[in-house]
Amino acid sequence: MTVSATQHTKNLRRLSCVVCGSTVDIELHHCHSGSMVDAGFHRGLSRKASAFLQIPLNHKYHTGQFNPEAIGMRTWERMFGTQMEHLERVSELVGYDVIELARRAIGPKWGDG
Repeated sequence: MTVSATQHTKNLRRLSCVVCGSTVDIELHHCHSGSMVDAGFHRGLSRKASAFLQIPLNHKYHTGQFNPEAIGMRTWERMFGTQMEHLERVSELVGYDVIELARRAIGPKWGDG
């Protein structure tokens, strides 16, 4: 299935937090470091890999109390699940493979991990 990045972002905004299921204070997190490096999806902290590699998070898990930049991504993933696991769940919820779409959008250099 082909979905534009814009449509994908709209689809994500309809979802609840992948960590706690909350439907309020949802922010979209661009997945990076941690399990994303292990999967070959790392372009450096200042470069977002793909609009398809986002997960909906309640504020407290994104920029609030449990901010992954403050506690470290590996710690965050040990506490709340890996970003790759959450991306797989997002794929189930939206009905298409977001990881495959990201690979296509990014090209062969990234995502071959």
